[in-house]
Amino acid sequence: MPAAAGTKTMKAKLNVIPFKEMKPDIIKWIKSMPKVSKLYSKPITYEEKIDLNPKKWNEGALSKALVTLVRYELQLMATAASDGKKMADKAKSPKEENKVIAYMERLHKETVADMEKKCTVALEELASGK
Repeated sequence: MPAAAGTKTMKAKLNVIPFKEMKPDIIKWIKSMPKVSKLYSKPITYEEKIDLNPKKWNEGALSKALVTLVRYELQLMATAASDGKKMADKAKSPKEENKVIAYMERLHKETVADMEKKCTVALEELASGK
């Protein structure tokens, strides 16, 4: 679809590390679990093309706006990861430890999905002028 008059097609990119809002002890705990660490060490990325007025927006500003937009989800992830650490500290068997790992994997998957949905909705509203 061609860009409307007075607009330019830009790439809106999100690239954020899940550890951004986490406390050092939680990061250290996550890194101590190889399966979970592999998942959390990768940046969360999102990319979409959008037609916007170049006088108001540029790709750098869009990227910063997306990071700010998903900060709440990163904070929720940090809080939930802290809860996961508390669960792990209380775990007495390998079965309970596996539940914590499954919890952390589900947390990451759900948070990434929430971020992508939030970014999509925000960019649609921005493109439509809302």
